[in-house]
Amino acid sequence: MNRSEAINWSRVAAIAASLFAIVTAFAALFSPTGSQATPSYARRYDTKCTTCHSPMPPRLNNIGMIYR
Repeated sequence: MNRSEAINWSRVAAIAASLFAIVTAFAALFSPTGSQATPSYARRYDTKCTTCHSPMPPRLNNIGMIYR
């Protein structure tokens, strides 16, 4: 095996690290986040949970989607 056929492992490692960083960044960017709604919201604004959720929680209706 001559020098032109040898694998440049440092370059392979750099490419793999870059690819890992890109995939991790996309995963963090597009991962779902937790909901912040609580029953205290309904108590605070004197409304029922069905204002935002229907037919049953956790599914959101149009008002819930706007608030989200």
